[in-house]
Amino acid sequence: MAASGTARFDNRIQTAIQLWDARTFAPIRTFMLKPGLIPARGVTFSNDGKRLLTARGEQIDVATGASIYTIEGSESNIEEAIFAPDDTEILVDAEGGVERRRASDGSLIVRHYGADLRKTARYSPDGSVFIYQDLEHQELFVVDRESSKALFSIPYYEGSPIEHTDFSPDSRFLATASQNGNARIWNLADKSLVTSLIGHQGSIYDISFSPDGRYVLTASEDDTARIWDAATGETVTVLHGHTSDVRKARFSTDGVTILTSGYDGTARLWNWRGAASAPAIPDSAGSGSFLKGGEQIVVGPWGNPARPITIRDSRTGALVKTLPHTSELLAAENGSILVTGDYSNVTVWDGDTLEERFSLPGTGWRLRADDGSLVSANGHILALAKANGEFEIRNDKGDLLLEGSHPQALPLAISADDRLVATGDRSGVLRIWDISTGEYRSYEGHKDWIRDAKFTADGKRIITASSDGDARVWDLSTGETRSYPVEPGKTWLAMRVALSPDGQLAAVGGVSRNLLLIDMANNEVAGRFPTESYLRTVDSLTFSPDSRLLAVGFSQGEVRLLDAGTGEFVGRYRRHTDHVRDLRFSPDGTLIATSSWDNTVNLLPFWPTLEDLLSAAKEAAPRCLTDTERKTLHVTQTIPEWCGAR
Repeated sequence: MAASGTARFDNRIQTAIQLWDARTFAPIRTFMLKPGLIPARGVTFSNDGKRLLTARGEQIDVATGASIYTIEGSESNIEEAIFAPDDTEILVDAEGGVERRRASDGSLIVRHYGADLRKTARYSPDGSVFIYQDLEHQELFVVDRESSKALFSIPYYEGSPIEHTDFSPDSRFLATASQNGNARIWNLADKSLVTSLIGHQGSIYDISFSPDGRYVLTASEDDTARIWDAATGETVTVLHGHTSDVRKARFSTDGVTILTSGYDGTARLWNWRGAASAPAIPDSAGSGSFLKGGEQIVVGPWGNPARPITIRDSRTGALVKTLPHTSELLAAENGSILVTGDYSNVTVWDGDTLEERFSLPGTGWRLRADDGSLVSANGHILALAKANGEFEIRNDKGDLLLEGSHPQALPLAISADDRLVATGDRSGVLRIWDISTGEYRSYEGHKDWIRDAKFTADGKRIITASSDGDARVWDLSTGETRSYPVEPGKTWLAMRVALSPDGQLAAVGGVSRNLLLIDMANNEVAGRFPTESYLRTVDSLTFSPDSRLLAVGFSQGEVRLLDAGTGEFVGRYRRHTDHVRDLRFSPDGTLIATSSWDNTVNLLPFWPTLEDLLSAAKEAAPRCLTDTERKTLHVTQTIPEWCGAR
């Protein structure tokens, strides 16, 4: 039969309770409720499995189906009832209060007025205490069962009711979770807060301890479940896979497997100690780029010299090397060079050996990408901005190639052949500089600040995004340009541009509810795809190495994956609490590094598509299964088309 516990039902009329075998799912018995009794909205087993208690106060003998008693006056005022671990009493959520009653006959022991169970009332596993919450006074009470006196109370956090609770198996600790995403662990012996569980980006819908009490499991609105270290509050593993709110999460009795279910209509089983999850980066501080073909990741401080620059293994998170403290970090897209520095010094490092190549003393350096400093994709050219509006173009040996200056002009892009640098200013003028000659050509069309730009692979065109709300594609030989409003009829700021590696698509985003895709081959809009208003600004964009996916970082900390062919959002990550300022795919496309204003870097595992899995399966087993093999492996007997003739 079903294990003991509380089940909640909706308010639909029910006239009977059905008992099922939990192993075979076969019906065992139907219990008809008393004539005229208002239907129960929930039932719970006694811990010995011999009795049932309905949420309307009727106790039933499981063996015979006979009604033992009904709590007096219970037809209208009992919402839920729970057995104590020793089955000698029950905790009843009655109208206006919580009642403790004797399980033998339903007689009243004590009543706590002004209380409301609301999913939180429960006994500790050893039965020594029970909890309930008082909505009026915004507190959850821990009550000694023997004396019926409150030992202490837990106040609501920021006024949010405590929706879910769980005791540790040894009854020493209590985990609480609120709708505002706050979860905490309390020591019941000394009545103190042990730790807070910080990391979810949405409401927490479920919380529970592992059978050994070492871990806590939470389910959240942010589409993830998380496993936490109960002693330290650190995240141990994040379970990604659901595409909507995760509503329930539970450990198996041996603690090895986890069951989750969500609003996406799926339930999932996880072998959590082997669950796919990106490694933790303990010293992350806001800027991350891949090195050595994605094997390593460099994590930088982004304006915080108190944090080190570290190089770590991108699969395990193990520390490889620490670089001297500095304020800023830039890296080539291919990871061949790193640029570190602050206002008074710039150092360039070899991305393979991690040895210093050269250093540039001086004052006024501004190394943030938003300030105009950047590195070419192949690492051969550096554009270094200064506070006085000047910029220097140098090669990867440190040789000065060009000194440029123009009021309020910032370097935006370097062409793939390392010949051209694009700058944009606040008046909307685009300038293309020839690095070898130092000459530039101006292009006018934008009416406001040019925020971002990308050259096409052949260097013949460039796409720009401006605060005037438009993206423009320019023919650099003729000067002709075509305008693409991000949101027609509105002058929302266009902030970021990305070009797919195959050159077929450009993506543009900004302060708009639209994400714009441009067909670069046919010079037309490929689509405008709306996003939810809460996502606010698009802060970063990048395509996957195979051009099939577009990663989008938003100002409220969320990262979305978009199918570049269909425009459908196919993935969502909520790891950050502030602007996602940069996104990088690993060269093999299996990881995404995200950097945020919340001073963290996250590595997000990317899940292969069905087509990828089928291709891998074909390579691993390049023949059709026999009929016997198909039956043995419980594979459909319909032979797939790709098998062909056997």
